[in-house]
Amino acid sequence: MLAIIFDQSITARDVVKRPVLRDHLLVSPELVLLDGVENAVFLGLLWVQPWRILGTTALARVSATGLEVSKKLEGKKVLVFPFSNSYGGLGTDIDGVMAEEALVPSDVVVEVPDSADWKYLLYPHLSLIEQIISEVRDSKVLIVGGGLTGMLAAALLPDVASKVGLFTEGSVPLTLEGVEKVGQISGDWDAILLSSMKSWIRGSLSALDAPRVILPRFSRTWPLNLFKNTLEIFPKPSTYVSHLLGSKRIAKVLESVVGFSDDVLASIPTSKPAVVVEFKRALYKLGGL
Repeated sequence: MLAIIFDQSITARDVVKRPVLRDHLLVSPELVLLDGVENAVFLGLLWVQPWRILGTTALARVSATGLEVSKKLEGKKVLVFPFSNSYGGLGTDIDGVMAEEALVPSDVVVEVPDSADWKYLLYPHLSLIEQIISEVRDSKVLIVGGGLTGMLAAALLPDVASKVGLFTEGSVPLTLEGVEKVGQISGDWDAILLSSMKSWIRGSLSALDAPRVILPRFSRTWPLNLFKNTLEIFPKPSTYVSHLLGSKRIAKVLESVVGFSDDVLASIPTSKPAVVVEFKRALYKLGGL
């Protein structure tokens, strides 16, 4: 079967289909979210094993289930989250979703309605934001990084934090009310949300007498935790974050930071913080399906 893998570069290859493990499901991805993880692999910031199938998050259809998974899920539409408590990060620690049929652990799958659209792909990042909100209420927060998690945080944290700053390397794609663009990273904040994978940024933070660092993680093995006072958070499989999409600022952010494509290889690195790929069409273009 055809899959998008890492093999010195990101490419499409025929791979051997694996048997369905007892606590896994076989799914056919329909929409795939590309974000900072795939960009980090492309740029060499994140190392993964050769021939690792990439892809962290997908809307997919279940084609088969393992012995320990309910057969009622077969044929159902599901949202595949990027991190398994049992196995680690999809597309990093274990094989990901970008294959004609992807093998995924049962603890990353949530059944969704047949009408579920691309916005469901944001739920893993929104599950991170919900955890962050509970930690930074009435605090001064600096967001480091202008990726998808950082920009969603910039849209939502002004409602709960006393002050919100944003530090990015490049230009910010939009101006958000209640968010101050800052030119340097300092320790003058109660908490720093670190959503950048750049090693120099992590190094500069470790050299500071930094406040608490909130570190979203999509992998068990990377990044290394260089900070003394760190709260590590992981995406939590849930659909109880849809209320966060009701914000007007979220709508403004999505217009600027999410792109759409039917060419997966041409979309890495992404032209925007996130790109939604019509995966079946993308595979067809590559000679699959």
